[in-house]
Amino acid sequence: MIQAMEAERPAPAAEGAVPAVEVRGLSKTYNGGVLALDDVDAVFPQGALTSLLGPSGCGKTTLLKIVAGLLPASEGEVRVMGRAVDGPGPERAFVFQEGREPTVERGFREIARLTGGAYARFDTNAA
Repeated sequence: MIQAMEAERPAPAAEGAVPAVEVRGLSKTYNGGVLALDDVDAVFPQGALTSLLGPSGCGKTTLLKIVAGLLPASEGEVRVMGRAVDGPGPERAFVFQEGREPTVERGFREIARLTGGAYARFDTNAA
């Protein structure tokens, strides 16, 4: 489960600087009482490539589905470019993992496609 750490919560974006994604007090409890996210705060600045890492089952996919607008949060707020997320939108994409396909490579290629190559260069020949 992803949960808020005991450290200080991220500060709001500086005046005039709208974060690409802002998550505040986000919680998700699935039917049956499974708590996947517990009071999560995160700020992802514009122009930064950000990774979300964690062990299987910790809530990464749940968080991404909520940010993508594919799944409602139980509590909290998600904003993309300053706008509240209330469903899927054209400015967001989600790449599902399928079997043993090289998802890192596919993910970088999708980022490159969506940004016109601005944020991702992927060399399959690199060691």
